Amino acid sequence: MTGEYKDALALRILKFTPIRKIILGRITKLISICLLGLFCGYMLHFLFGNESIYPVILTHFGAFFKDKSFLQCVFAIARYALFDMLFISFIAFFGYTMLSSPLCKAAITIYSAILGWCGAFVFDLLIKDNLMSGGSGAFALFAMSKLAILTALIFCTMQSEDFSYRFSDIFRIERHPFFHRESKIFILTMISTAGFSAIIHTLYLIFMSIQKCSLL
Repeated sequence: MTGEYKDALALRILKFTPIRKIILGRITKLISICLLGLFCGYMLHFLFGNESIYPVILTHFGAFFKDKSFLQCVFAIARYALFDMLFISFIAFFGYTMLSSPLCKAAITIYSAILGWCGAFVFDLLIKDNLMSGGSGAFALFAMSKLAILTALIFCTMQSEDFSYRFSDIFRIERHPFFHRESKIFILTMISTAGFSAIIHTLYLIFMSIQKCSLL
């Protein structure tokens, strides 16, 4: 099959398949993958429970900013956001490979599974066991912030998959493909998404501290 035939076939497929339908289908598939990962992580909570995580959760919700200076608070927020930043970095890197689609899907599956595993412990302490005052509000803040980050990762995955196809062509014809305009736009998009993630984390931690959860 020649390149010209492939291009003509792709154009005919796009002609009869609205772009909105294609994007919606991709988003639906990624959301399904995330839900599967969350469910698997939740089930792992029962199979591989680790009670040592409970003191960490109680400290996080009860005394995250306690006895910290402003600079220490900034570093604490940065450390908290680092985990999600790493996944965004991985997804951005996958955009420069030919296996972006399966690698990105694997990344968000792993992230969702870890989130489901940790979220199950948070739910047990704040809602099921009700060990802290204001636990329902704290869990709602936690869930909304992580949902926003998961949405950002889905966006990054779609951007990475699309860019990987463009970069394969850029790599063949450009002398300095990593400095190409498309590559710069892609990196700026990933950096902007990472910045969005940092803002979400900062707002979450600020609102959590305002709520002032404490042990009953």
